[in-house]
Amino acid sequence: MIKLFRKKYLINREFQLPFILRMIAIAAVVSVLLYVSNFVIFWRFNVLGQQMNLDESHPFYIFLKNQLGIMNTAYIFISLAVFIFLIVSGLFISHRISGPLYNLKLNIHKLSELKSLQGIADLKEIKFRKDDFFHDIGNELNNHIFNLKSEYQRLSEIEKELQRKGIETEINYQKGP
Repeated sequence: MIKLFRKKYLINREFQLPFILRMIAIAAVVSVLLYVSNFVIFWRFNVLGQQMNLDESHPFYIFLKNQLGIMNTAYIFISLAVFIFLIVSGLFISHRISGPLYNLKLNIHKLSELKSLQGIADLKEIKFRKDDFFHDIGNELNNHIFNLKSEYQRLSEIEKELQRKGIETEINYQKGP
């Protein structure tokens, strides 16, 4: 069975919610600026009609009023669509950021909780989804894990060789004090 949708996209509220709110704030500022610019354009048309001494019942003013109503309605629906789009895309983008960071946090925690060098052999490679951010950090941690495993393997081989020669070893594999 192929899993098409994730069950949980909001995995780090402390990061994701402020991220989405910032996107909404930016959209609100842009929306207000666009509305003000439209208002100024229609105001200038109104002033132009006054300078031409047009009567308030002139078709120009009727047309202007109708167009302003159409623009305001379009503005409201477009703004709502943009806000919804930014909330959804902000959730997905922030998920692509917080998901890998959560994964890294768990794996770094596993490294810090190792009780012995033997535990290094049990560490797994960190994997990210194709579209996630921070692949380079995951690769660096994987390189570190690989180096730890190699060093553990080298120490194990030295210990076996010493034991084969009958030399007792007291290599302490336990985590520090």
